[in-house]
This record gives sequence, C-alpha cells and structure tokens, in this order.
Amino acid sequence: MSNLTPLIGGLFLDTIGSACCSGVFGLFITIPLFLNFKESTFGVKAILGNGRESLGIDYKSDNYASSLLYPDRIHYLNMGYGFNNIKDTTSTRKYSTILGAELSAHTHIGSAVLDISSSFERKDENNSNDIRSSKIYNIRSKYIEDTYNLHVLLQAPKAYSHQLITVKGQYVNGYDGHVEFTPDLSRINYSVQFLEANMGYLYTRNQHKPWNYDLGVVAKYFYIDRNDFASTLSVSNTYLRIAPTFRLRYDRFHMDNIQLSFNPAYQKNLNNNLEYSTNSLNNFIQGVVFWDYDYYSTNAYQLNWSAKWTTKRISSQYWTGIRLTYDYHKNLDNSNSEALSSFKSNASLQHFTIGLFINL
Repeated sequence: MSNLTPLIGGLFLDTIGSACCSGVFGLFITIPLFLNFKESTFGVKAILGNGRESLGIDYKSDNYASSLLYPDRIHYLNMGYGFNNIKDTTSTRKYSTILGAELSAHTHIGSAVLDISSSFERKDENNSNDIRSSKIYNIRSKYIEDTYNLHVLLQAPKAYSHQLITVKGQYVNGYDGHVEFTPDLSRINYSVQFLEANMGYLYTRNQHKPWNYDLGVVAKYFYIDRNDFASTLSVSNTYLRIAPTFRLRYDRFHMDNIQLSFNPAYQKNLNNNLEYSTNSLNNFIQGVVFWDYDYYSTNAYQLNWSAKWTTKRISSQYWTGIRLTYDYHKNLDNSNSEALSSFKSNASLQHFTIGLFINL
C-alpha cells in the first residue's frame, strides 16, 4: 500500500548528524491463462509476490542517539503503519508476501469492444526491528492488506472517430497488530479503508487532416479513513473531483507530431473528520497528518497545461522531442481547524517542467 502509507505512517528523522542506508529486494510473478470463444476471450491470472526491505539508521555522534536533550535530533520510527516511537540507532526489516488472482474478459458488442478485469490481492507483511541493546530480530508488528480492483473499458471505434468510456474502482482494507498490545498480534493497532472510483468519457477525432482533437471528462470519488489506536488518532476525508480534458493533436506526414493539452479540475470537499489526543501529539502528527488532512479538506482548483513536440527529422528511426508542463493548484478556502495553524490559508502550488526525450 505504498500510495497510502505515507499519509499516516513512515520514517521521519533529522539527517544532520546522522547516516542512513536502506535496501529492497523483491520478486513478483504473474501466471496468466487465456481461453478463446469465438469473438470473446476470458483470462485468469495468478499473482505471487515476495519481498524483503531493510532500513538502517546510525548517528555519527552518540550524543544524539538517545538523549532527549536534543529534540531537534529525535527521529520517529513507524512500527506497524501508525505506531510511532522515538528510536535510537535502529535497523528495521520488513518481510512481505503477496497472493492474488485476476479475472478478465474481452468481447464485442456489435461494433463496440468491451474489456472487463477484476482482481484481488492480499499482502501479508511482518515487521521486525533490532535496537542497540538487542541483536535478535523479533517480529514487532504484522500488517495485512486486501486490495480489490475493477476496470471496465468500452470502446466504440468509427471511421474517423473513437469514443471510450472507462470505469475504474479500487478498495483497500488494511490493518495491523502490535506485540505491545497482544503477543499474538490479534489486537488491531492501525486500520485503513480506502475507496477510489473513477468514471470517464473521451471522444477522439481521427480524420485525415493535420489537426485533430480529443474531448473528455473524468469524475473521481475519493474516500480514506485511517485510525491509529496507539496514538488515539482518527482521520478521514472524502472529496469529489471533476476534470475535463481538451487536447489538440497535429500530425504531418508522420514526421512531426504536436500535442497541446489543457486540463482544468475542480475538487469539492464532501466530508471530513479529525480526532486526536493532545497527549499524543508529536512532530509526525503535527507536520504530516495535519497537513494531509487539511489538504484534502479544502476545496481546490487545479490546472494543467502541457505542450509536446516530437519529430523524426533528427533521426528517421526514433522519435525525439521536447515537453513542457505547467501545473497549478489553488486552495479556495481556509482551514476550519485551529490545530492546523501551520497550513497556509488559500495556499497555492505551481510546478513547471521542461524535458528532452527520445523514444527508442
């Protein structure tokens, strides 16, 4: 659950006077099986995965390792996606296994093409740690995560146009146990529920002319609920996002290709909840959790401009080109929580990128 974990769990440290190293090893295997029936194809896929991750932290000066006299040097280590402790020199290991399956179908409905896929994955992760006083790696926490995915794509190709309707959904349910609560890890320390649903429409014109265009819109529903019972912290956010798409495409003799894209978006907050204990406040909650909560709980306007030019005039075998993007995010209202004073009112973010590339 790498896309969810940083919202409430993670590792935070002051790198001044410290050294850190990490390593990740993993193996991910998919085994597909397809069956064809006339104009339809059905597929079954097994998903197998195994991974190991290690992270080590060591202070160059022992004066900063465990003394509370230097609060700016204290780092918080997450054990169990939400349970944060002040740690001295530490080495952490994570062992993960993933099992899952996917069902898919491809069929024709008249001239239209329908693709449907649905999958389930279970991730089982054991977290162990070794502090300076003990060189034995014991299982500290156990995290289980179930992920459900649904993807539906309906395509209606015509002679000079193409229409696509997409429906995507993902639901994640994760929870963990901690040995400081129960030796058998049966008591839940942290839980997360996440739901994201997208529905989109795209119209593409493909006439035999240099200029063509794409028009579309995507609606997104987002919900996340995180509960850290060790820190008596509960955070939930729900919002709706609408994003139209406008794109111009230029293609001249398959030698020059230009794409100009304009994508505005509006994010409407629907519901939020924040509960915490003042006795459990730390730098992690104040500097990360509060900011995430406030970011999702404010209405926002977003804008993306992009321009891309590719050509084969430099090399007849490869597409080379340049890409420019400009992203703008603007909060439309202020925070409603007095605890989130560090979050700027009506905050805005601008991001500009330029890059050269070659497609091999």
